[in-house]
Amino acid sequence: MWTPLLANVVFFLLFELYCVECLMFNLIDKNVSHTLDNLLLPTKYNKKVRPEIGGPATKVMVNMHIKSIGPVSETEGSYTMDVYFRQQWYDKRLSFYLPGLEELTMSWVFLEKIWKPDTFFMNGKASHLHRITSPNKFLRLRHDGFMTYSMRLTLTASCAMQFHKFPMDSQRCPLVIGSYGYSKRDILYEWTSDGLGLEPGVELAQYDLVNISTRNRKIVIRENEEFSMVLGTLTLRRNLGYFILQMYVPLSLIVCCSWVSFWIDPKAVPARVQLGVTTVLSITTMGFVGRAALPKVSYPTALDWFIIVCFAFAFGVIVEYAYINFIDKITVDIKRILEERKKTKELEEEKKDGKQGSKESLMNPSSSQDAITKSSDLNMSSPSTSRRPGVPRIQLTYESDEFEDIDADEDSVRTKKKSKHRSTLRKRRTASLPALNRHSSLSSEESEKLAKICFHDKREAMTIFSKILNLEYSNSEATESDKMGPVIRIRRDGPLKRSLRIPARLLSKIRILPTEAEVENQPEPEIFTKLDIASRLLFPLAYVCVMTMYSLYFAYYLSNDWEKDEL
Repeated sequence: MWTPLLANVVFFLLFELYCVECLMFNLIDKNVSHTLDNLLLPTKYNKKVRPEIGGPATKVMVNMHIKSIGPVSETEGSYTMDVYFRQQWYDKRLSFYLPGLEELTMSWVFLEKIWKPDTFFMNGKASHLHRITSPNKFLRLRHDGFMTYSMRLTLTASCAMQFHKFPMDSQRCPLVIGSYGYSKRDILYEWTSDGLGLEPGVELAQYDLVNISTRNRKIVIRENEEFSMVLGTLTLRRNLGYFILQMYVPLSLIVCCSWVSFWIDPKAVPARVQLGVTTVLSITTMGFVGRAALPKVSYPTALDWFIIVCFAFAFGVIVEYAYINFIDKITVDIKRILEERKKTKELEEEKKDGKQGSKESLMNPSSSQDAITKSSDLNMSSPSTSRRPGVPRIQLTYESDEFEDIDADEDSVRTKKKSKHRSTLRKRRTASLPALNRHSSLSSEESEKLAKICFHDKREAMTIFSKILNLEYSNSEATESDKMGPVIRIRRDGPLKRSLRIPARLLSKIRILPTEAEVENQPEPEIFTKLDIASRLLFPLAYVCVMTMYSLYFAYYLSNDWEKDEL
């Protein structure tokens, strides 16, 4: 009989408890609504005015939690990330007291009724608030007036990138946060202790996030007024994997393929030309593909230099074969000329042998033999110690006292010139007088003999020498003191003009084309030339050395401007 009574008592107590909780909930709800209504009365609260206006600046503390990063666009110079952005500040006008309640959480509707800082992203390009299924933002109000305003944003910010080391580069992308309208006298921004956080497991396709740094109270001057800002910096380092697989390895293999040309028979012209042209075109095509992912900057990047080096080596293979082919053609032409000259000489000798008797009858053998004997007695290298009047002397006039001896190896020059015509010998010997006030090495008697042999008249010889060498010839009679005869004055150029001729002299000593003597004494040609055999070793060694210097320079030596500032 006591069991139904006990059940009724328990049910009654539970019902009473439920009613009390409902009454308390209604009471609290009424109290919260009443409290908020009282806090937001127009006579007590004005959402158009910041807290503590006229007093110290309102301190707004911000933090950001990054959910994801990407993409990073090099062409647009920007990066995108999905973040939770929170702002915290005190507003004593909204402090309250409710028993059992320390903090109130309100929806986005309540945000329209209170004052909020006009925070914006100074280097932001585009951003939007997520609104599915409702605007992703809320407000927490603590009893002492401390407010926390949180929202979810997708933010795109600008990033000034430097591509000198691309693709071995690192980029530092900033995020500047501050007030749009309030100066530092009204609002001061600071990072919270959490600062700029990152969701675990966040990764980028082409970059590694190596560092996140923050900076408080950055002052920015805008329109002659100072504004408080905070700065967050993301340091990104590019991954090389994609570029190694898509650019460096293929281009290096193409360059190595071009070296196969050194093992192909030089007579196979189509094969070697086609291989060289194909490698050059392949490098050009791949270079344009890799460059398309970058903005059109005015300076070369590290990838551009690599493509240029590969192009230069592939082009060098074509130039090497063109040189070999050209030398072969010149050698064949010289051989043909030598054969024709040999045949012509043989025909002339046959004609001379047939006409020898008739020529000897027409010539004066005694005078001819006498002239030849006199010319052979001349000693071209013996200096003259005495000269007769009437024999010409040569006087040199210089613009400066500094000059060099351009006839240092006189003996070797004379030896080579003895076999040539005597008139040519006299012209070159006269033009190569090296020293100031130096006279001809021929004596007066020898000069007169040589002049008579070459021109049959001394005055005619000097006149022709003057015309050839642009000399100033004086036909005046010599004084008794010098007894040297007519004077030929040579005006030599100054040191500046002579120094300008030095490169021309050096180039004249460089022999690129084969001479007739080399072609005539050349043994049977081999299949591969010496240049081909040397190129098999020189090209790979040069490529390895250049690539080593390239890697060391761009990976360790060259640095960006912001890296120099940090150092």
